[in-house]
Parts: sequence; C-alpha cells; structure tokens
Amino acid sequence: MLVTELRRIGFDNVRLIETEGHPLVYADWLHATNKPGSRGRSSSGGWKPTVLCYGHYDVQPADPLDEWNTPPSSR
Repeated sequence: MLVTELRRIGFDNVRLIETEGHPLVYADWLHATNKPGSRGRSSSGGWKPTVLCYGHYDVQPADPLDEWNTPPSSR
C-alpha cells in the first residue's frame, strides 16, 4: 500500500526491499531545486531538502493476561 501511494504521488524510484525480518520501503524524488539555508547538501554541493520517515510497531505479548489493567488489543 505504501509503495503504491508513493508511486501515485510522483516518487520516481520506489522499491520494496525484502529483509530477513520486515521489509522496508525506499523512495526518492531528486528534482528539488537548490535553496540556500536548507539542511540537506546534494552531491553537487547545492542544498536540497531531505525527509526520513520511520515507522514501527511496538509489540507486547498478551500473556500473562492477569497482569493487564485493561484488556490487551485484539489486533
């Protein structure tokens, strides 16, 4: 779903990279214009914006059930 959405909104290079664990998604769009004062420096020496999105799931085992104050999520 994320790969499809990134392609839909115009990213040029979108990849789903399989790993031994969870896959990761890589996408880039390298058409930003140089803008002084930006924080990302391109290989040509100009300034380009950079965005990193990181997401993960925190997982807590349901057992032991008697130690929960509220029911654990069933999702």
